[in-house]
Amino acid sequence: MNDPATKCPLWNVDCEEIRPIDGGLTHWIDSSRAGGDYVIGFDLMNQLSNGIYCLTDAQKAAVTTWLDKERKRLGDSPGPGKLVRLTNEIVEQAQNDELIPLSPDVRIRRMLRSIAALVPRGDWLPKARVTGSNRVLADTESISRNDAELLIDELISRQYVVECDGNVRVTLEGHTEATTKTPPEGAAE
Repeated sequence: MNDPATKCPLWNVDCEEIRPIDGGLTHWIDSSRAGGDYVIGFDLMNQLSNGIYCLTDAQKAAVTTWLDKERKRLGDSPGPGKLVRLTNEIVEQAQNDELIPLSPDVRIRRMLRSIAALVPRGDWLPKARVTGSNRVLADTESISRNDAELLIDELISRQYVVECDGNVRVTLEGHTEATTKTPPEGAAE
């Protein structure tokens, strides 16, 4: 059992902040591993934290992507009372594998954009910093550092990223790809 005061209920990892709201019936969670902030009812928070709902890492990643899509739907500044709410229904959809995961191409494009955002053009960045970033894992629907490394390896094979001595850098072609390509209409991005 983990301490619900310090752990993201979805991923069971330390989060940036947890704050009770609505008299403690709901909690506001700020978790980079879950891609940002969301609200969750106290009962569901305890059910996730105590293993009553057992989600695989792939199912947790799908919930993280769902949270991200809902945040985008609400906009950058949703205002009070308009935060994304994680519900039992969404968790149950994840358990039943009803949430559609990102396509490999979308995951690769998101990794490229994540690396490009982390490092100025032409600079090197430790690969471990990329694969160890909870925000990058959330954005790319990666379930582990190894999963994130596979995405980077694919970027290297496409010559969008180069690697040297454990560091990565986005190539000029990679920066162009990261800033000019848009997903097809209706694609999950």
